[in-house]
Amino acid sequence: MMLHTSYSELMRRTPYLARVRGSNLLSHVLRSLEQAAAGKPVRGAIGGTQNALLIVSGHDTNISNLAGMLGVSWLLPSYQQDDAPPGGALIFSLWHSPATGRNSVRLQFVAQTLDQMHRGVPLSLASPPARANLFIPGCSTSAEGHACDWASFRATTAASLAPAFVN
Repeated sequence: MMLHTSYSELMRRTPYLARVRGSNLLSHVLRSLEQAAAGKPVRGAIGGTQNALLIVSGHDTNISNLAGMLGVSWLLPSYQQDDAPPGGALIFSLWHSPATGRNSVRLQFVAQTLDQMHRGVPLSLASPPARANLFIPGCSTSAEGHACDWASFRATTAASLAPAFVN
């Protein structure tokens, strides 16, 4: 597992390689969150303005690329640091505060543990997957879940993109 994670770190999370391989996907994620925050169509967004949930399926390489671009890291029980096992997911969630009228974004990494996989444990509320709240350098705060103010998240994410690789 250590060799797999080391390979992933070098080939998928290295900043230049991550930007080249992940910019298009992260741009679509950013535009989709922007569309949800604004409630109006945004060019490059996936899905419609009324979608409450958007699922984009990818591969561990996609997860590693986006993590490398954003500079995020995680450690889940039974795994090496930053390992992206089968069924793992990056979850970008947009939060709206009725009190302030402001939006924020939280990022999590979620995956079932090796023991859950080995034993074939059905994931449920009683037996949830392992979860890590991710701190995004440049925008995360000490707020619950390391929330990023929407404007800071948008700026940090946009700055990590390589426009030549976005279509």
